[in-house]
Amino acid sequence: MRGVSRSLCEHIDRVLGRLAPVVAWRGTPAVLVVVAVLLAGAAGWNSSATADEPYHTLAAWVYAHDGHADLNPEHPALVKLLAGLSLQPLGLRGPEGPPVERLQDLSLEVRRFLYQNTHASQTILRVARLPGLAFLALLLAGTYLWGRFAWGRTAGLLALVAVAGQPLVLGHAPIVHTDVAAAATWVWTGYLLHRWLTGAKGGWAWLGVAVGAALAIKFSAVYLVLLVVFTVAWVAARTRRWQPLAELVGTGVIALAVLLGSTWPAVRHVDEGEQARAIGAFLSRWQGSEASAALLVATSHWSVPAAQWGLGSAYVYFNNRTGQGVNYLCGEVSIEGFPHYFPVALALKTSAPFLLGAVWAIAVALRRRDALALALAGTVGFYLLISAGSNYNIGARHLLPILPALALSIGWAVAGRTRTTQALAALALASSALLAFPHYIAHFSLLAAGKGPQCLTDSNLDWGQDWHRLCVRARQQGWSPMAYIYLGAAWPQGEGCAVDLVDSRGPVRPRYVAVSRFAETVGPDYLRVFGEVREAESLSSTLAYLHGKGRLIGDVGGSIRVFRLPDAS
Repeated sequence: MRGVSRSLCEHIDRVLGRLAPVVAWRGTPAVLVVVAVLLAGAAGWNSSATADEPYHTLAAWVYAHDGHADLNPEHPALVKLLAGLSLQPLGLRGPEGPPVERLQDLSLEVRRFLYQNTHASQTILRVARLPGLAFLALLLAGTYLWGRFAWGRTAGLLALVAVAGQPLVLGHAPIVHTDVAAAATWVWTGYLLHRWLTGAKGGWAWLGVAVGAALAIKFSAVYLVLLVVFTVAWVAARTRRWQPLAELVGTGVIALAVLLGSTWPAVRHVDEGEQARAIGAFLSRWQGSEASAALLVATSHWSVPAAQWGLGSAYVYFNNRTGQGVNYLCGEVSIEGFPHYFPVALALKTSAPFLLGAVWAIAVALRRRDALALALAGTVGFYLLISAGSNYNIGARHLLPILPALALSIGWAVAGRTRTTQALAALALASSALLAFPHYIAHFSLLAAGKGPQCLTDSNLDWGQDWHRLCVRARQQGWSPMAYIYLGAAWPQGEGCAVDLVDSRGPVRPRYVAVSRFAETVGPDYLRVFGEVREAESLSSTLAYLHGKGRLIGDVGGSIRVFRLPDAS
């Protein structure tokens, strides 16, 4: 047995020797980035609108075309602004109502824009999602460059493969949202901070650009700012060199300029009166927000971009304090968040090789006392700690900023092993991207043992991404007439193969019902939280009927289940 093992290892080593020139080729990192971007783009090519995308896509168009930002201020403007710029060649029709007033009819405005415009909804989404793929490329490039700078090319390549192999990353790249873009700015901020503190001339200025971009993409970047300030202060105190603290002021000035400059195009036609009305419309729903609203109105007198960013951050603060509605974790439902939600999500939504490799790498870092590896582990711990207090438990996607830190740790730890170990680790880390294709959003780790959908839902499983695929399969399988059960901002009926079950009381009764896994898992509780008690009871009875009398005949992407009704129904 020992002889067979030795022979196998020798054979693997010979194969790796032949592949060594390919690995050593300068273009290999770029090829890996391109392959990952193509996989993500192909996986999302036929994805229908996810839960937030209808709102985000409309806001994106309005930001770029009209210069008004009353839509979707709960996220900073930069990502949507870029998505809106990509949409301009399509010549779309924008919203019909005037700014702020149109918030009363937002659902209709969204439906008209995405499903009743000059181009098909799928075309609008595909074009709007292109910047997300660019941010994926930036994320992967930053991970590789930081790993190479810190520990050498092998560590950088392994870290790149570790991130590129994560379905959680690839699935959320081709979406009009902020998560992958935020992760890209976090890794570039870390990389540029490291270069500056190790002597890069003028590094503080480039760091300011990265921090400003991070703040212009996601409000959680305030935690990134805290990490940067802490790191610079720590290094200054350890080395007794105080110049970095002075240069950090310049970093802050540049970051502020980037933040306000990237917000301005979205509010370029907003006057103080419109901004004040938007502030009132979004903050008046919460008691205790009056002082914040007054401060933001005063801020708009000297800077509308600053007031707009402040409005979004205040909205996130009050919304997180009260909760987003329903949080679900492994059979439990709560209006408040679960302190252990994000560690569980990290364990179930990253691939098993990635998670096991990360745990092992952190253990190695603790044993070897490598400064950067320990700093990365500390960043992960800090992020998980602050996340424990969140009332917004809606997806592992919010953990994307820390995945590069874990990937870099894996790359560092594995780079010190034999060439065979490195190759096997790279193969294991990359495998999930191939095995889970194209259903990246609904992917769960092998460690979930098939129970992932019973533990996590929302953007972990069913974010509305598979309705277009359902219609393709329904036409192939003859699933007609069909009704659907769905809760969200998208409009599955616009895909053309099913009608809302509530509206299916006509002369032709449905024979098939497609059920969103989110609606099936937490739908009744979700409706009750928003006071729709009658609708909740109706949904509960409908689901009970489907489970008792219907026959499960199909599953689409893990996010939609299809039932056939009894012939007599």
